[in-house]
This record gives sequence, structure tokens and C-alpha cells, in this order.
Amino acid sequence: MEQTPSKTTSDPALNEHYTLYVLLKDKTVFESELRQNGILWRSDFDNQPNIDDGIRYYLSEIDMQKIDQIIIENGIEAQKDTPLANDFKDKKKVMKMYLVVAMAVVVLLLLMVLVEYLSH
Repeated sequence: MEQTPSKTTSDPALNEHYTLYVLLKDKTVFESELRQNGILWRSDFDNQPNIDDGIRYYLSEIDMQKIDQIIIENGIEAQKDTPLANDFKDKKKVMKMYLVVAMAVVVLLLLMVLVEYLSH
């Protein structure tokens, strides 16, 4: 487990805390913001067998408002207590990309057929 800014202070996982799951893509920004704001935290990054649903963080309830502000201001996708099911925004982007590529292939094939038809 990792903790910042100091390992000598009280452990959020042992005191009044809540669990927050943050997607791997937001890990660096989230941890950087926690450090900048002097917020103590613990994560199970090294101990979690599956981080696809998010990295588990233990955060003090005292810092909840600061953490909520960090999440909102930085567009971090996070969920309390239970892991995130999926990152729908990223999947939507990927689906748009597949659709654009598929349409480009269809248009190219139609152009090839049209050029072949007109050349005869």
C-alpha cells in the first residue's frame, strides 16, 4: 500500500475513511492532485489482482470535500465503495473510431467499383 505525503501520520485505511475507485487512466492526475493538496491516502494498486474496474483508494472522510473538488475539476472518473463497471466515454470514442474506419472502407470500395465500372 502506498501513502502520501508522509508515512508517519495516521493511516486513512485505519481511521474514519471511505473507499474510492479511480480508473487507471486517471491514476497519475489523481495522485498528483492529492499530493499537491496534502491529502493522505492509501491505495491497493500493488495488491489488487484486477485493476480494470479501478484502483482502490482509502481516503479520510475529513478530506471528502477537497477530494470531490479535485475529481470534478480534473474530470476524473471515480466511484465510491464499489468498482466502476465500465468506462463508457472511452468505449464510445472507440466505437466512433470503428464506425469512421468502416465507413471509409465502404466508401473506398464503392469508389473502386465505380471507377472499374466507368472504365469499361
